Amino acid sequence: MKALINNYLWILVVMAILFSCQKDRKSVYGSVGETNLYILENQELGTIEIYQKGGKSSILTQHARSNHRPYIHPIIAPDGKGVLTEYSPSHHQHQTGLYWGFTRVNGNNELVPMDSLSTWFYHRSFLPSNGGQNKLARSSEKIDLIKKGIGRDYFHNVGGQYWQLDSATVLQASGDQVSWQTVYNMLDDQGNTLMVETQRWSMRILDGQYLIDQEWLGDAVEEVVINEFGYGGMFLRMPWQEGMRLPKWSMLLDKKIKPLKVKNPYGWM
Repeated sequence: MKALINNYLWILVVMAILFSCQKDRKSVYGSVGETNLYILENQELGTIEIYQKGGKSSILTQHARSNHRPYIHPIIAPDGKGVLTEYSPSHHQHQTGLYWGFTRVNGNNELVPMDSLSTWFYHRSFLPSNGGQNKLARSSEKIDLIKKGIGRDYFHNVGGQYWQLDSATVLQASGDQVSWQTVYNMLDDQGNTLMVETQRWSMRILDGQYLIDQEWLGDAVEEVVINEFGYGGMFLRMPWQEGMRLPKWSMLLDKKIKPLKVKNPYGWM
């Protein structure tokens, strides 16, 4: 009986040692149990990088370039084993890690037939084709009508014709919580500012998990209508390869959501 108790004690000691080693395990990202964070900003590259104390590599990177939609990538798993985001895969090049983008802005639903929204959205210049059939180009009048009906797409367009950097700022550079913000002008098809978008982020680590908060603010310069679509808003692109089954989340999944009207100068959200 005494030997059995001693065996149990040894097992408990070994388990305690293993748990302690795992908790104190260090990698290039720092110790798993570390909650102290700090930010390094590189204005030339347009990056805001979050590090754990003692880490040599960042665990999260915010990109805020002058001619590109703001996005976060990579986000390293809390245990340091793997990357949780993916940037611009060949099959979905517009998907850039963790980002925000409305799919339809200032469209006109009255111009879009009930059963044609998806067809118009994905086939604006050409009629849909089956198999190896040649695509038939739409008329310029039809293309213009579709453009007015669908509206401006900030989800699939990431470049300087849609996004203009105003500022990127570190709000809290170190401690148990860090925070930062990006401010971008969302441009209309004439290159004028339609709405000023502010994203305020904060990050902390609790019980080995990341807690990442975002506050999104939109200040309308002109009247803005957010039209309905099957996805849009905040989006997370996760790594995917053939054979994997991983979910992709979108903030606006309910197709019954009502369009949101915004009138100058009060903004919204």
